Amino acid sequence: MNSHLKVLFLIMMVSLFTMFGTHLAEGASLKVVRNGSLYANPSKDARIIGEVKKGMVLEDIAQTVMDPGGCWYFVGLPNGKTGHIECSLVEEIADEGSSPQKK
Repeated sequence: MNSHLKVLFLIMMVSLFTMFGTHLAEGASLKVVRNGSLYANPSKDARIIGEVKKGMVLEDIAQTVMDPGGCWYFVGLPNGKTGHIECSLVEEIADEGSSPQKK
């Protein structure tokens, strides 16, 4: 694949992930299902700025970031710190009467 086609393919993939990314209901909370890192940006190559621990509940979900590198949530921790975590670390806390959905 030549470089122009690679760039076009990458642009198309980012567009698709952006259009069809996972979105939480407004005001939804997330429960951490396994320990992990809080990153400055949505990438494992980004600087680690904190940790999330299993059982922690994250409020104030600001946005969901889907890109070819994976699925990331931009979250606010209980201590007020914000950053990005991988979607695989959390599950959505469902409304009363329904079960949690693993992300």
